[in-house]
Parts: sequence; structure tokens; C-alpha cells
Amino acid sequence: MIKKLSLIFVFMIFVVSINAAPSKGNKGKNNMMKESVDFEDLSPDQKERMMELRAELLHKEASINNRMRDLRSEMNKCMLSKNPDMKKFDQMQKESVKLREERRVLKSDYMYRMHKIINQQSK
Repeated sequence: MIKKLSLIFVFMIFVVSINAAPSKGNKGKNNMMKESVDFEDLSPDQKERMMELRAELLHKEASINNRMRDLRSEMNKCMLSKNPDMKKFDQMQKESVKLREERRVLKSDYMYRMHKIINQQSK
């Protein structure tokens, strides 16, 4: 009986994961991008601006990711010490939240600016 229930449970998880995953027709479009735009349909100026914007995002995001990696390392060292300094850990945790928010805002701004570039195509 337990094997049968386990098998049913695994099957249900499989079905749910198939429905949640993006398919070929629905490639997980961002809410700001209501319809997909082919990169080849853009003008050379739009392509250049999009590539510059992408490079800018990657540079800024790499900086945030490096700071996050260093912070996680410090947090691990702090918690693995014999007498963890919880005040220091809390401060690092707050900094981690700030960095995640900074990354979220950065990506949101990137999508907004990308959307503006794409909309200039139709004007």
C-alpha cells in the first residue's frame, strides 16, 4: 500500500512539474514582454543598444554577485566559529538582503529599459 501511495505521489509531482515548466509555445515570457520579439527583427541601432545594455547589466550583476559570495563566506565563518557573534551575523544578513534587493531592482530596471528599446521598433 505504501509503495502504491509513493508511486502515486511521485507521479503527481511529475505531472505538476510538467505543467509548471515552460513549453515550446510558452517560453516563460516576462510580464513586461507581452509578445515575443525576434532579435533579428530589430534595427541595427536597437541591437547595438540592447547589447550595450546587456553588457552593463552583466558588469553590475557580477559586482553584486562577487559581494554576495564574499558575504556568504564571511557569514559561514562567523557561524562556524566556536562563539558566533550573532550581532555581526545579523548585520551581514541585513547586508545580504540589501544586495538581493539591489540585484532585483537592477534586473527590473534592465527589463524596463529593454522594453523601451523594443517599443521604439513599432513607432
